[in-house]
Amino acid sequence: MIYEGKEYDFKLGDKVEITGKTFREHGGNFGVKGVITGFWSDGNIIFHCDRFDAIYPPTSFKLIEETPVPKEQIIPLKKSKKAHDLINQTSNITTQTDTVNSPSHYNQTKIEAIDIIEDVTAGYQSNVKYHIGNAIKYLIRAPFKNNTVEDLKKSVWYIQRAIEKLEGEE
Repeated sequence: MIYEGKEYDFKLGDKVEITGKTFREHGGNFGVKGVITGFWSDGNIIFHCDRFDAIYPPTSFKLIEETPVPKEQIIPLKKSKKAHDLINQTSNITTQTDTVNSPSHYNQTKIEAIDIIEDVTAGYQSNVKYHIGNAIKYLIRAPFKNNTVEDLKKSVWYIQRAIEKLEGEE
């Protein structure tokens, strides 16, 4: 990912530590360790730890431990000097089930959930984007998971949290 002209190699599931400037005025989260749970289209990272979830720029993090690539996602390629041979060998990769990048419960609608979330949250302030995005996520996946009522309640919780944050600014 590229953020403010610099490339960062973070990926989903990486363990990171907050070491740089965050969106908080006092920087009270330095040293907090957690996991990368997502990425916004503007380059910011969705961060989760035991105490909170937040969205910070990649400049705020130091990598602690990379997420290993699951063996089932590693596809052995036959040696070839021809680029088109390698392309042909990998052309079926996107058709395989990918529970990390494209879980089935997020692909039950005509538009993939992440695309809906990114489009809708683009108009929100950064301090509530995460909450609105999660609310949408739970609404979209609720009918396709085991506990529809629980996911709907989670959606309401995130919407209420966003409202509280916005009201707190008034």
